[in-house]
Amino acid sequence: NDRKMRIEVGYGLEGTLTDLHTKLIIENDMVPAFRAGDFSGGISKAVDDMVMVLEGNPEELEARGARNQQAPFNTDDLFFAIFIAIWAIIFFGSIAASILPPMFGQKIGPGRYRWLGMTFEPSRRSSGGGGWSSGGGGWSSG
Repeated sequence: NDRKMRIEVGYGLEGTLTDLHTKLIIENDMVPAFRAGDFSGGISKAVDDMVMVLEGNPEELEARGARNQQAPFNTDDLFFAIFIAIWAIIFFGSIAASILPPMFGQKIGPGRYRWLGMTFEPSRRSSGGGGWSSGGGGWSSG
């Protein structure tokens, strides 16, 4: 029930049946068969591949492993990448909106710049001592 598997290689075979080979056998033979519920088929495929490697033909196993490395599309990775991209755009965009207009924009007043067709006021302060203020009763400083 712990869903962990490993292939134990004895001292005499460590040089022939390497950790890379056992990893490829587990990932390419055992895991897919076990997920499909074919436990005896997964074990049989794994033993066949171990015998193939021990007979001196590990190239076929390595080539099959290289083909299987081109994994199908993972939606979890895409979700994470989009999340990080949106966060980075918001974070770095806000920094750029406060730094770039004074550097590249046209000054149209004290603390006001026109850049890319928009008016920016990056250094605007309220007269009540600074901070944010909302008219609807939220957080305010004064």
